[in-house]
Amino acid sequence: MALELNGTTGVSLVQDGVVTAADLASGAITSAALPTGSVLQVVQGTTTTRTDTTSQSYVTTALTASITPSSTSNKVLCIWTGSAGSDSSGDGRRPAFAVFLNSVETSQTMTGRVVSNYSLPMPSIYLHSPNSTSAQTFTIYMKSINGNNVAFLQEIPTTASIILMEIAG
Repeated sequence: MALELNGTTGVSLVQDGVVTAADLASGAITSAALPTGSVLQVVQGTTTTRTDTTSQSYVTTALTASITPSSTSNKVLCIWTGSAGSDSSGDGRRPAFAVFLNSVETSQTMTGRVVSNYSLPMPSIYLHSPNSTSAQTFTIYMKSINGNNVAFLQEIPTTASIILMEIAG
């Protein structure tokens, strides 16, 4: 049992296995006290903005989110999903996606192949060790591998989502 002596509220006791909202509000349990692997915060970004490109260089999509780690030893788990497709028929349209961190390309890339004009789901997971307490901005970029038109959020789903989780290190 933890015993807290506070000059304002007197003595309070955290019962074994029972943590109340008052215990949390009083600061009796901090993120520093949580074990490695605990989720400390979650941030979500979404977009319904479609991005089309024939560029063979990465272009930014509207899918982005930022998180500020509370400790340099913590990690950030980035999970994103959307869809890729093309308005034109025929095979050979090859989109590529990359996670950019603070406007710099990471090694986390993925490619797909669009057949006819169907839309393909494009989910990805990336674990980052920022070693920083500065804001970390994750943005999804895309390009066309062979110069044919490709689109992000062409059909279903019509909303793309990015989720960032700070994980205690």
